[in-house]
Amino acid sequence: MNTKSQNDVVNNTTNSEADAYNLTNDLLFRKTFGDPKNSNLLLSLVNSVFEQRNISLLKTITDLNPISIGDSIDAKTIILDIKAKSDEGKVINVEMQVLKTLDYKKRSLYYAFDAMGNQLKMGDSYNVMKETHHISFLGHIIAPKSPKIHQYYKITNQDDPEDTFELIHFHYIEMKKVISVDKNSSLLQKWVYLLNNSYTEDDMIVKELREIYPDMDIALQQAKHALSSDKFREYAMAWHRFILDYNTGLEDSYTQGEAKGKAEGKAEGKAEGKAEGKAEGKAEGKAEGVAQNQREVVQSMHAEGFANDTIARITKLSIAEVQKILANQA
Repeated sequence: MNTKSQNDVVNNTTNSEADAYNLTNDLLFRKTFGDPKNSNLLLSLVNSVFEQRNISLLKTITDLNPISIGDSIDAKTIILDIKAKSDEGKVINVEMQVLKTLDYKKRSLYYAFDAMGNQLKMGDSYNVMKETHHISFLGHIIAPKSPKIHQYYKITNQDDPEDTFELIHFHYIEMKKVISVDKNSSLLQKWVYLLNNSYTEDDMIVKELREIYPDMDIALQQAKHALSSDKFREYAMAWHRFILDYNTGLEDSYTQGEAKGKAEGKAEGKAEGKAEGKAEGKAEGKAEGVAQNQREVVQSMHAEGFANDTIARITKLSIAEVQKILANQA
């Protein structure tokens, strides 16, 4: 196997590579925190999330679909989400989500409830169900008005805030809000800073975090070990470029669709003398631009050899929607 020394990996880094090889890269995150030999890394990360919201900390955690640091990894087949279970039976889903998708919160509902339902086997009582926590580390902002990086959702009785449904919890970590950290920052903020800057070796904050927190140091050692494989670096860079192309295409499609919608809606509204013409046209334009981007991404991934179920999982489309797009491909 062709490999680079860890020093070579660092010394030959460009800014573009630093972006690609940070722990915000889905593949590198999955391989680092999904290694069964280092479950303490995942435990520390999850507990930093729980600590923010005064949720009982876990004592142990077990990855249910582990990837050993020594295993080969194929970007076309890997399941990126980490599915784990605590010593108390709590189900924990963790994902790095830097791919921008529409209505992400709605889509995460599906995966969380699916994970909760999968706890039951034929004949099981509903009483055996344990808490499910869906944790998403996001590369985009979903709550711009909130200064907090941790958006926390659970089902609550609107007439009695103390009456909550404790079986399902949603945690959205907005990584872009963490610009710097200091001694007063939470452990979650420090973990996020490390994820954002893990490949920046001359970052003094990263160096300090590694000295203070052994788990963070081990996480970076594991990431470097994975990146010493030429094959894995190739996959990681390809995945990074795909994310950039997808996000850029989505933004361009959204902007173009909005502009087209504004123009068409304005003309229609003026002709009919109705304000809603502009709003409807704007909305239709946005939807059309996004749909076009989805078609292009699906077709591009299919051409690269990605399986339909993998395309569906990454783009958050259904398999039927992916098949329909490919069937209508010119």
